[in-house]
Formats: sequence, structure tokens, C-alpha cells
Amino acid sequence: VCINDQLLGKWNFPAKYGFNRYSDAIKRMEFKSLRWVRRYYELGMTREWYLGLFANKYTSGKLSGDSTPGYSTLEERGVKYASEILGKEVPILFIVRNPIHRSWSAMKMIMRYRSQSADDISAEELTDLLESPTIRLCSEYTRIIPLWKKYFNNFHVLSYDELCESPRSFLSKISQILNLSDNWNEQLIGKRVWSDKANIQMPPLVLKALIKQYASEIDALRSFDECDCAEAWYK
Repeated sequence: VCINDQLLGKWNFPAKYGFNRYSDAIKRMEFKSLRWVRRYYELGMTREWYLGLFANKYTSGKLSGDSTPGYSTLEERGVKYASEILGKEVPILFIVRNPIHRSWSAMKMIMRYRSQSADDISAEELTDLLESPTIRLCSEYTRIIPLWKKYFNNFHVLSYDELCESPRSFLSKISQILNLSDNWNEQLIGKRVWSDKANIQMPPLVLKALIKQYASEIDALRSFDECDCAEAWYK
């Protein structure tokens, strides 16, 4: 990543994901969204291209941001590069989730992308995928948090547990960090998105592998002031 003025490097999302974003914008006749999606998939990968995604013609002056777990996988030169583009004072919101549950959730999302079910993949293949960098790097909080704090002065750690248990409180914290009005649509608060509607249960073999994989990580997080939620994960 971050070579030759490229911020994001190579992308590996399914082509049909891009097509769905186009078709959804067309169905709703949202020309501004369609224009943005078109620019997004130009894949310019330069500073100008990236910053242009937040241009006023798309945002109409509203506060906008970028959200993806992919930034968790950046090595130090990538995080440093991001700070050079965005500035050290840009707010960074990092949501931590029990790495065991987060990894399994990521696994299920990958299966949805591939139109697979848990029954289509052997237990051995499942554990191999869970140990892959695509999933593992996003849960290495003891690496991620100090690294991003080094290059961004306005870095904040939020808890996925609080998001689930008290979404209103969670959103109030975001309002305070971003200096926004704490006026949220109460009808939308608590609505599940990108959720596993089938509620696929984690196979015991996978659970055992993830506990082994993240036991030391969770234990180490208990000493992080930003991760007091890790105490509940340890139990």
C-alpha cells in the first residue's frame, strides 16, 4: 500500500458489489449518488481522487467521512501517509469489538460475498480463512491503537458493545467528538444493517481456534485505558 501516491492499493471486493451500488442509485434516481459512485469506481487512487470524494458537490456542505475496517490493516507507512493527506487533527473513530466475534462476523460477510454457506466450507478451510491477514489484521488492537495514536491527535476508541447495548449513548459520544448536534433520528437508532439475518452459529471448532488465536490479545488489551470493555471479553 501507499506506493506511488496510492492510498488504498489493490482492491479485492467482488465486481457485483460495485454493480449493486450503481443499480441502487439508478433505481432511486439519485443522480448525485450515481455521480459519486462513478467517480469512486474510477479507482484513481491518488490524493486528488480521494479528497475529491468529499467535495461539496457531493456533500452539499454536510460533514462526511470514510468508513471501512480495511484501514485497520495498514502498516505504519500507510497510517503515516494517511496523516499526511488528512492532517493529524482529523477525527478518527475506531470501534473495537471482541476479536472472536468480530472475526466470525467478517467470515460470514465473506461467505455472503461468495454466495456460500457455512455448510459449503470445511472446518479446516474456515479456520484457515480466519487466520488469514484479511481477517486477523483487523483484530490486532494492541498494534492498531498505538499506531494510529502516533500519527493522529484526534483518535478515539469506541465500543461495539455500547453500540449494541445503548446506541443512543454511543451516538451522543460521536456527536460530542465531531461537534455535531445530538439530534438523531430515533426511528433509525438500533436498526440493524449488514446483519446476519440467518443468525449462523459459530462451529465449535472455529470458536476453539479463535479463543486460542486471540487469548493473549484480549488479555493484553485489559491494560489499555481505551479498552475497558476488554475486561468483559476476557471472562
